[in-house]
Amino acid sequence: MLLDNQLVFLGEEPIGRQILATGVLEQINPNTLSDKEYPVWRAIVEARVITIQNAFQQYQLGLLTEDVWEQAEERIGDHMRSCHIRPIWMVRAVPSFQDYLRTLPEECISEWPDED
Repeated sequence: MLLDNQLVFLGEEPIGRQILATGVLEQINPNTLSDKEYPVWRAIVEARVITIQNAFQQYQLGLLTEDVWEQAEERIGDHMRSCHIRPIWMVRAVPSFQDYLRTLPEECISEWPDED
C-alpha cells in the first residue's frame, strides 16, 4: 500500500515517465533537475526504497530464495554507493532495514566531479 501511494501520481506524469526512461536512476544528477523534476525523481527513489525494503523483509522471513535476495542485494549496493541517494534511503527505510543498511560499506561514489 505504501508503494501504491508513492506511485499513484507517476502513471500519467510525463516527468516521471521521462525520468524512468533513463533507465539508471542512481546515475541521474539531482542537481541538474528542474524544480518540477526533482520532487518526481525523489518520489521514484523513495518508491525504490519501499520495494527493496520489502524484499529485505521477505528475505528475513525466509520467503525469498538466496538467488532472488542476491539480486536485491546488488540493487541495494548500487543505490547505496550513490552519495546523493544514500541519505534518502536512510530516512525512508524502516528501522530494521536501516540497521541492515548501516552494515554496508560507508564509502559512496560521487558520480560528478564537482561533488565532494
